[in-house]
Amino acid sequence: MPKEIKGRECTMIIHDKNNYMDMMYKLLNALGYKDMKKNAEDSIVSMTGKKDGKTYAFACRYDIDAINGSVMEEFINAAKKPGVDVLVFMTNSSFSTSAKKAGDAAGVELWDRNYIDRMSIGVDVEYEKPAVKEKSHLKLYIVIAAVVVAVLIAALALYFFLPMPMTR
Repeated sequence: MPKEIKGRECTMIIHDKNNYMDMMYKLLNALGYKDMKKNAEDSIVSMTGKKDGKTYAFACRYDIDAINGSVMEEFINAAKKPGVDVLVFMTNSSFSTSAKKAGDAAGVELWDRNYIDRMSIGVDVEYEKPAVKEKSHLKLYIVIAAVVVAVLIAALALYFFLPMPMTR
């Protein structure tokens, strides 16, 4: 789905779980998070960063299903450390009711696919190569349709309004 971002078209394409963390890292940098550090791929705390004087811990989870409560609890237990001010759980999916309850109770910011999509609008960052805009043939089809309609109208006008020769 191409999005207009400051006068150019680009597409945020998330292919799989390996690509997802890189895309979220770029998004966070574009949103002004500083001192971003990626952790090991298997760590529940995927990244850390700073913004507005606060230290953030991010869980970055690509999942087909909704994030469940046990995954949220694991993140909260791993990320709640001295010096970490804000916990953020990001996913391309959504959150189950139990994950929302656990996250809300611990003060975790929940960023699901819809929230991330709305947040990314207007962020001037090249997620991937700009989308190639396919040439549209719509104008050609409109011209052809207009010519066909004009010929039909002319033929009908000739048929109904020109006098027919009389046969003897």
